[in-house]
Amino acid sequence: MRRNSTRHKSHSPPRRITRSRSRTPWSRIRPSDSQQNDQRASTSRDNQRSNQNQSVRQSRPTTRSTTSAQTQRSMTTVRRSRSRTVRFTSPSRQGRSDNRTSRTHSTSNRSRRSQSASRAMSQPRDSVSDRYKKSSRWMALACLRSAFIVDRDADAEYPDFNTTGYTPKILQTIKELTKPVKVWNVNTMIIPRKTLMPSSENYRGLDDKINHLVIPDFDANGKRQALCTVQIPTIPNFTGQLFVDIQTTSAKRIIEKAHERINGTNTVYDVLDTSSRKYLISGDDDAVVKRELDFFAAQNSRKAHDDREKAPKNGYLPVRIYKMSDSEEEPFDNLQKAVKTSSILIIEGLCDVIGLRRKAFTLRELLKAMPDYNVNVARQIPGPPEVNMMTVYDKKLEEKSQGWRANAIHHDVSLESFVDYYETTTALSIKALQSIKANPENAESIVDKLQKELKSATLPLPRGPHIHPDATVIAFGTNIDINPENKNHQLKLQLKNVDKLPKFLRPTKDGDLMDHVPETLAGINTLQVYAKVPGVKTYPHIENGCLESVNINLGPGNSVWYSVPLEFSAKLQELAREKMSSREKEEFFEHAFWPNEEECIARGIPIQKFVQRPFDTVYVGAGTYHWVMATGFSIQIAWNVASKCFRQLAMVAITHDHYLANKYVSLIPIEPMIWNMVMNNTDMDDKMKRLVKGMLCRSLANCKFELDYVEKHNIKKSYVQKANGFSRIERCHKCDMVVFNLLPTDTIPHVFCFQCLKPSNIDTVYQRYSLKKLSDLYDSVHLD
Repeated sequence: MRRNSTRHKSHSPPRRITRSRSRTPWSRIRPSDSQQNDQRASTSRDNQRSNQNQSVRQSRPTTRSTTSAQTQRSMTTVRRSRSRTVRFTSPSRQGRSDNRTSRTHSTSNRSRRSQSASRAMSQPRDSVSDRYKKSSRWMALACLRSAFIVDRDADAEYPDFNTTGYTPKILQTIKELTKPVKVWNVNTMIIPRKTLMPSSENYRGLDDKINHLVIPDFDANGKRQALCTVQIPTIPNFTGQLFVDIQTTSAKRIIEKAHERINGTNTVYDVLDTSSRKYLISGDDDAVVKRELDFFAAQNSRKAHDDREKAPKNGYLPVRIYKMSDSEEEPFDNLQKAVKTSSILIIEGLCDVIGLRRKAFTLRELLKAMPDYNVNVARQIPGPPEVNMMTVYDKKLEEKSQGWRANAIHHDVSLESFVDYYETTTALSIKALQSIKANPENAESIVDKLQKELKSATLPLPRGPHIHPDATVIAFGTNIDINPENKNHQLKLQLKNVDKLPKFLRPTKDGDLMDHVPETLAGINTLQVYAKVPGVKTYPHIENGCLESVNINLGPGNSVWYSVPLEFSAKLQELAREKMSSREKEEFFEHAFWPNEEECIARGIPIQKFVQRPFDTVYVGAGTYHWVMATGFSIQIAWNVASKCFRQLAMVAITHDHYLANKYVSLIPIEPMIWNMVMNNTDMDDKMKRLVKGMLCRSLANCKFELDYVEKHNIKKSYVQKANGFSRIERCHKCDMVVFNLLPTDTIPHVFCFQCLKPSNIDTVYQRYSLKKLSDLYDSVHLD
């Protein structure tokens, strides 16, 4: 997908909300090195009253959209995780929706903390009923606060708001009422634009480790072969030792050696080490974090005393703010350097500089563009970010996971129904605010009334899940696809606004990695919109393939973000696994959770916590774990960025094997992508060439093994013809694994991988490329 880079200046820039920050002296702080009997409710919700027949998707939290009838046959549409990537949940199987049932995702309940987020674990918990009631009250207060912010700032979307009448008494009343909504322990700092973060030349101090995983040195005297216990072809792994020297070994010799694989010995590359790849990647120490703390302290000390930021508590790592200036001749040069060297970054003022119009992405505008669209909604329980509430309460699960595990109910509703719900919830909040302005002495009764109204106004739930009668179940509008391939949707206004972004921030661009993927990966190489009410959560995740990502909050409310740098990802995964059963650990990405800040810090995992305000852009670096909760009404747009560079492709390869070790299917078609890079004569530096050639070597050997397997089992084989109607990228009909060169089909015909279709059930195997074609491509990559 190629976009026009022309900046459109005819639109007035959106209003920017001014930040308010704490002003206390800084001190250097290092991360710390160490530091119930309600029965499960069986009553269905009292508001399950609608006669509307909801379409309920049998899905896991990471969802995939099926190919619509309007989508070209040569393109496959894949919906990304609602967190835009890989969370601890997996994608639904394409074409397998079940409108009769819904799927719940396990999570946990964590005890609520005080304002300092430090409640003692030994303190008795409230009853389940009381916790759900407190959750409903928090929701009412968060809605009230969000309405107050919009009202006071006269947001353009609500021009009829009454912004007068806030007497000191009213302001004090609202301030006291909404104290429980305040977010604590957030740490950000504006850093001069030309200043780079420490270790900018060595990403998170991990470059050597990344290099060793994907381009290991060839050892002529080392291991020469690996025994293969599984004699069925599967997708190759891209980390581990190569048994051939790609500098000198020709494609012909690789194919000769690959022939030995049919007899159980791989003499081209080592088998996947599942034990070491269970965890993403681990840094050797916290040296980078210590340097960053020193860096922030030094930057803070240069400010005037009254302008200094509040020092972070032990274990919290500040997040950089990059403040845009439209007075610079080249306003994006320094920004591009900053985003590529940061674990996570807040960009302030980007929407103003490019003139991004918020109106283009309002729900009413989207409904006008996509009147027939169905949105997948996640049903969750609201609450402060320090508290984890289960939608479907499970006492055993909560106790076993020590309050970490999370669950949500997913189902489809029409976009029109969701817009009505969103606007009704907003209107009720505004009405309550106006009532408090008129009668501040009745504030408590007004909040109680709002609490009941919000519960009654929520969308009907699908049949099946048993929800506690005291729970208010909110709806999170996830994965609203802005897909330029869908010709039935009038998305010109939305796409025009995305084109205003600098090229390196767009969903896809000429020459990046996704430019070599002839497939629509919704939310990865296309834009997605997220419609949030206060309290909705996006669970911890890395982006698909550890790609970088962009998230723009179009307001009017805020979201609180948590993140953990790449070098601590293994520690976070290890801690999360401790909260799971043995079976759950084997399916790590199938299960959602919500971390406890204190536990993370006690295990030496630094937490980056900050508030994303309206018109803030968050850039997430490669491999950064993050999780998000909305504290107000907001519309957010997000997508991935796949830069064509060694580090990004290396992380895609590492993540691919990490998924394999955890029995999870990658959405990124890595084999077609690397072969297309060579077919398209992509310009690469020497390091990138070496990485690509090593990956091609593994893929070529695997293609030879597949052909030998087909010959051994006397399976009918034919070359792919246009008349066959295959997509340029095919996935297994059962497990969604990308099938690259040989396409096993049944009699229907559906495409499968060899793992999912027995030889006796294979009707025909279709071959895309001959070994001669692949060999010539491999040999065309010359290493210096």
